[in-house]
Amino acid sequence: MFQLLSRRLHDRRRGFTLIELVVAMAVVLILGSVAYATYIGQVANARTAALDELMQQVYTGMISSESASATGAFPTDSANVAATANTGATSWAGLVTDLATAGASNLPPTTAAANIITSSWTYEPINTTTPATFTIVAQATGGNTHVLCMDPIHGTVDLGAAGTPTTVGVTCK
Repeated sequence: MFQLLSRRLHDRRRGFTLIELVVAMAVVLILGSVAYATYIGQVANARTAALDELMQQVYTGMISSESASATGAFPTDSANVAATANTGATSWAGLVTDLATAGASNLPPTTAAANIITSSWTYEPINTTTPATFTIVAQATGGNTHVLCMDPIHGTVDLGAAGTPTTVGVTCK
């Protein structure tokens, strides 16, 4: 009788040991950290892809603006001076205003709305060359550190992490 009672008590106390629980928690934590790192990387790639899409819209506006210009020049104004690397929010706002007159009215009005790191936004129109040219260089806020470059010959080009155009103001490749 005593053995039967002892066996029942022993069977009821079976469960996971502390070591087994710690190992299971460690496995869950490792899998969670890998999943989180992958998620963060995908978010960064998505932000850069969104900037790439925005650059494609700007490119369309730039080509439309050139076509609408009597001289075939790209937009210049007090914020975007020809043959000068124009950076920052004022340059973006001036370019968006100029492109809106050429029909590209769906562009974000500010660099913050465009999700661009302001210090990395550069627009350089060069209307003294034949044909006229420009270079736009931008990097996405919270993106994967890739630099996107646009010119009228190559369109938008991903220069990779910390990339720079080969000839600033003329070409991206």
